[in-house]
Amino acid sequence: MKMSLRLSIALIAVVSLLVAVALAFAITGLRPTSAESPDSAAVQTTETVPVKLEPGEKRTLFSELGMSCISCRAAVASALDKVKGVKTYSIDSEKDWVIVTYKKAETSPKAIKKAIINGGYKVGGIKELD
Repeated sequence: MKMSLRLSIALIAVVSLLVAVALAFAITGLRPTSAESPDSAAVQTTETVPVKLEPGEKRTLFSELGMSCISCRAAVASALDKVKGVKTYSIDSEKDWVIVTYKKAETSPKAIKKAIINGGYKVGGIKELD
């Protein structure tokens, strides 16, 4: 009986932790607020700080990645975290795109695309924003 109770408590703790992590991703995820698609250079996001590029930085939109959930967002983020020169990114798994700010002396859209593909996703479109 004691073992069953301990197992139940452990299971509840694990489920609670998973729910907390999922909520953290949902709350902190950056998503567009009004634009239906991020086709213009004036992409609106929920970022609290306006995008100000430093000299030598670029922003590029990667679309049609094949994402459909929060886990997809985490996988793409993990892939981007491994690319030297990527400064920031904003991922919207619902609209299936990511905007990446990077140092053009250290990486390129081609290298970022390769990282996304190596992470298990595709890239259907690439557009420089700034």
